[in-house]
Amino acid sequence: MGACQALYRTRVQGRRRPIDAEEQARLDALAIRIAQRGQISVESVWRLFNDIFRNRDGKRRYVLTEAGHIELVVTSKRPQTKPEAPKRKWEELVASMRASNASYPDDQPKPHIPTWEEYWATLQEGERRYREMDFIDYPVSRNYHFWSVSVLPEEMPGILTVWDAYYSAVRELESHESLMRESEEAERSVVDEGEVDEEEEETRPRYKPFPSEFWRECMVKDRVLVMETRRVWHRERQRFLPCRIVVNNDKEG
Repeated sequence: MGACQALYRTRVQGRRRPIDAEEQARLDALAIRIAQRGQISVESVWRLFNDIFRNRDGKRRYVLTEAGHIELVVTSKRPQTKPEAPKRKWEELVASMRASNASYPDDQPKPHIPTWEEYWATLQEGERRYREMDFIDYPVSRNYHFWSVSVLPEEMPGILTVWDAYYSAVRELESHESLMRESEEAERSVVDEGEVDEEEEETRPRYKPFPSEFWRECMVKDRVLVMETRRVWHRERQRFLPCRIVVNNDKEG
């Protein structure tokens, strides 16, 4: 019986199914970086990860950490567009700025024209910033925070890419549902008010929402995308859930 209990502890308590070594390394590295930026423990970051893996319906959820209740969202950065022939781009910029500066009065300060060294240093600084992990802390309410993390495509764990697609699809559907309700309320108010005089018309807001039918059509596509991304998410997340092995300790032999 003792051997069976040891097996049960090994297979169930906090253990994840084996996953790809590269995927595990990306998750581990990301956990360390988030812990450093958020000033919480790596264990707390893994609690955030594991809560994501257990999230079936894509709803917003908060996990209590040393920094308060946190909702974590990790996305992949868009590939950076690097200028082709940067020397030629700099020369074109210089020519354009010189032509523009010529129109300034002689007694007015003119914009500084960057040297090639300054232009190149700006490109290098942009590259450096792009390669850094973006970490933004949005306070939601007292002791509740939304953490938005963005990393390079090659650093993004595949499982979080799948989650981001599902999470984003759910948020998009919710957004369009809210906009549809606003449009319906605006349409009802127009019917209820009937005709208005010219003076009242001038004071009414100029903003007119899209027709509610437009948002309904959007929601049809949204629901299809939610179903597709949910199917993939439910399949892929199984690898990251703790094993649930039940050992019958009373069985003889």
